[in-house]
Amino acid sequence: MDLTTTDQLVESFKKAFPDFKSFEDPGATLKREELDYKHELSTAFRELGDLLRNEECPDFIEQFQDLLKRKLDSTNKAQNLVGWREQEALSNVLNSGEPTRNEFCSQVHKLLVAADDRTSVGTAIDDFVEWIVDHKLSAAQTKVWPTLILSLWRPEMYIFLQGIIRCHIMNTSVESTLRFGVLGRSTRTLQFGIYRCQPSCCVPEVVEPPTLFKILHAFVSSE
Repeated sequence: MDLTTTDQLVESFKKAFPDFKSFEDPGATLKREELDYKHELSTAFRELGDLLRNEECPDFIEQFQDLLKRKLDSTNKAQNLVGWREQEALSNVLNSGEPTRNEFCSQVHKLLVAADDRTSVGTAIDDFVEWIVDHKLSAAQTKVWPTLILSLWRPEMYIFLQGIIRCHIMNTSVESTLRFGVLGRSTRTLQFGIYRCQPSCCVPEVVEPPTLFKILHAFVSSE
């Protein structure tokens, strides 16, 4: 990791959130602009995920898509973690027929069940990635959907690979395969301080969340 780049990131973070003291006392700006809507989104998804995990949510896809598009109470705006292009690309696949929709729900269900088991979550991610690749979605989507679902489901354990990380950090801090490759294939040799590499897949798993991780997790892309 380029420590100069890291120092610049920290300074940018402090400039953006001048009343920030710590993540126990984040200040009004960070809470209002970054934390509240993420907590709201995660809470709503965990309620939805509980239903799917218990096989009590036949309309999971519709509710999941609505969650990503609807205005959140905390911001009066839709979430900005996943853009409309990624959502539309996945929707086009899901609209291809009931078998595909059932497969998607099965992959998400498997991921939710495995999320708390560090010995099996890598396999669940690998299977989800294979499903994404088999349906001709882009390599970027192999990062978006597994990490979004895991980070919303277990935010204390996983992080979401969003634009700010790919565009502003990975250009100089980590190898290009994570920026452009398929998650779980070309990323298995990744060596990055906030990740732990597992045998079957490089899952962005938080081991001891350092300040840098928390900054990355809170930061939102300016794209």
